[in-house]
Amino acid sequence: MKSSFFQKLLIVLMPLSVVVRLVYRIRRYLFVIDHYKSVRFKPRTVSVGNVTMGGTGKTPFLKWLLRQVNCDLEVLVSSRGYRSNSESNEKFISVDSKRNEKMASESYSAKEIGDENIELLSCLKAGGLAVGKKRTSIIRKALWCKRFDLILLDDGFQHLQINRDFNIVLFNSIMDTSLLRVFPAGTLREGLASLYSADLVIYTNCLSEKISHEESLLRSRVKPYLSKYAVEFRSKTILKQVVDVKSGQEMKDFNGQPFVLVSAIASPRKFRQLVESEQVNVLDHMSFPDHHFFNLKDYERINEAIKQYNAPVLLTRKDVAKFDCNMVEGSVFVCDVEISFFGKEQLVLDLVLGD
Repeated sequence: MKSSFFQKLLIVLMPLSVVVRLVYRIRRYLFVIDHYKSVRFKPRTVSVGNVTMGGTGKTPFLKWLLRQVNCDLEVLVSSRGYRSNSESNEKFISVDSKRNEKMASESYSAKEIGDENIELLSCLKAGGLAVGKKRTSIIRKALWCKRFDLILLDDGFQHLQINRDFNIVLFNSIMDTSLLRVFPAGTLREGLASLYSADLVIYTNCLSEKISHEESLLRSRVKPYLSKYAVEFRSKTILKQVVDVKSGQEMKDFNGQPFVLVSAIASPRKFRQLVESEQVNVLDHMSFPDHHFFNLKDYERINEAIKQYNAPVLLTRKDVAKFDCNMVEGSVFVCDVEISFFGKEQLVLDLVLGD
């Protein structure tokens, strides 16, 4: 149960929340009536985004999508590159279908293009990665350099300057529905009324085929705001393997294996729940802010935990791009995940590609 102080704080913040919601609603309306113009690009343009603040599973979904598309489909991924050098200094990376995927992703650092983009680059078969805050500009440059069949806007639901053919919105099914208020009184970026623009809604991190009470509450809040044409799907995250970062060897049996979890992601709770569902023994979980770059003090804290518990470190794939294994004493492992749509993968893929 939430503290009375927290409840009072939310009440105090509600007026500001109403103002933020109104500003975003007016902004969307001005694009609808063409007061502000949206740029339309020739390739099919698909936005993968959300209305909540982080932790919905956009990157795992994009990785799944990039792995599913045919090698002869040239895909341009547009990303802001949050907290990277390319956020302000635009960068376009062309990807050839014959290139070595591992070498391509290792050619760039998280500081240069962003931690999530390192992951996406490793899954991109053919096409390009356009990183920068001014998305319209960098996409134009990319289209000038190369022909593309599909444009994917990473975290693009609020980026109305670009017209899209298909809007995907993700919700974390284990989120606290009491926080479905616009910031700062909740975790919504804008009001739920914006969901009318969504073509596909995906509820991520579903625990089983049976809808939980928590997920049912979320769906009941979302459904009234969707258009009659919107389609809903559910997905779950599966721990595929645990790999030694230094040697690249897979851990054959991690059931009962003790680990010190280290993460700098938007939803650390989701990470812990996932590994514990696979019977991993979590001795400690050291959580840092999303997109955090580890520093000397962080490594000192991590080494203290390693000595205290005499256990190796377990990271997310996103954090590996920013983590220096040579700074810690002992083994460092990474967990690779994949997502499942409960047997409806082809339906989701066909909708996204417009087939």
